[in-house]
Amino acid sequence: MGFDSIPQLAGEFSFSPKKALGLLMWGVVAATLIYLAMMLATSIAVGTHHDSYEEEAWPPAAAVSEVMGPAGLVLMVVAVSPSVLTGLNGFYTAASRVLFALGRANLVSRRLGELKGKEHTPRNAILLVCTVCLVTPWFGRAALTGVVDMSSAGITVAYF
Repeated sequence: MGFDSIPQLAGEFSFSPKKALGLLMWGVVAATLIYLAMMLATSIAVGTHHDSYEEEAWPPAAAVSEVMGPAGLVLMVVAVSPSVLTGLNGFYTAASRVLFALGRANLVSRRLGELKGKEHTPRNAILLVCTVCLVTPWFGRAALTGVVDMSSAGITVAYF
């Protein structure tokens, strides 16, 4: 999910589009290799004993930890964390850029469509998204389930 934000940020890059494309492609290749390695390690660890991992909260981690010990679990967390963080960063970036575009089109407050500072970034849109992100966890899981479900449906429609 995080890679789709690169075109939205392309105007803020201080290097060539060719370099941005190269970084994007290397990122996709690296992420693919990490996921393949995790799937392979989990498949080897579980083998035909998949029944013994059904009650685990995170079965792949339990299987790799059993085979490789605590180092395997640390390796798995290190491998998974960047993928989660790029997704979060991508959603954060996309949300601020959508508000920026809506501000420029006068569909929301014009202040959200302003560029600020020497970096020419949509600071107001970024700060609004930041504020919403800091407040929403306090609503609790039950209140946010509907938002997450609608976001999942929305992103599916958008990618389709």
